Amino acid sequence: MEQSVPIQKPCERGKQKMNNEIKKQLDELTRGKSVDEVSEIADYLINIFNLKLEVQDENMRNQLKAGDTVVCRSSKAGKFTAVVEKVMPKNIKIRSDFDGKLWHVSVSMLTKIENSVSA
Repeated sequence: MEQSVPIQKPCERGKQKMNNEIKKQLDELTRGKSVDEVSEIADYLINIFNLKLEVQDENMRNQLKAGDTVVCRSSKAGKFTAVVEKVMPKNIKIRSDFDGKLWHVSVSMLTKIENSVSA
């Protein structure tokens, strides 16, 4: 007998759940619309989302420089710290702290660790 896997709603997959006010606004926006019209609205929202991701990635890329310490989240190696070797147009070259290997990763996989300087 096969076990069914529960299907998650899109808003449950993300880090934050959509609040009820936004859900109400989207329900009002799409109420009475045809499938094609709702599809156009969805495409528009996806474009806005992608633009925000691009801006976020560009801001992070501008903050990073060689020598910065970062946390990398990788499906292959999990979460690990690394040092930025080089900031390149598409990827960031990092050297992992746990094995010293070089990785070429997307900036979206990185979180910069702010180095605290004590006086």
